[in-house]
Amino acid sequence: MLAMKRTSTLAGIALVTALVLSGCASKVEQDLDALDEAQATGGSILLQQAAVTASGWYATNGSYAGFNASTAKSLDPALKWADGGAPAVGVVTIEGASATSVQLLTSDDSGGSVCIQLNEGIDTPC
Repeated sequence: MLAMKRTSTLAGIALVTALVLSGCASKVEQDLDALDEAQATGGSILLQQAAVTASGWYATNGSYAGFNASTAKSLDPALKWADGGAPAVGVVTIEGASATSVQLLTSDDSGGSVCIQLNEGIDTPC
């Protein structure tokens, strides 16, 4: 488990470094700033990792369209991904991926839902 967390963390650091070098850091910062408003739970930590992956997809493609569980898993296989459905603990559910926005959801340890919506330029908790 520790090795998987380290791999995920290293992958996130590598992605953020690449985005900084490519000039896309401000978009990543905006996406992650919205997560500060979410509850400080295991679910929001999971969404932070997922938001880095989604932001990397957006930076590369100029759109969230096509960002689904399959593409997300290929970018960050350390996380568990799902397309739609009820949020579950330890799983990032992707909903409504469009050209300009996507919602990432999960369930926290107490069974509550945690959600972040990444929008082109505006990022807010759901």
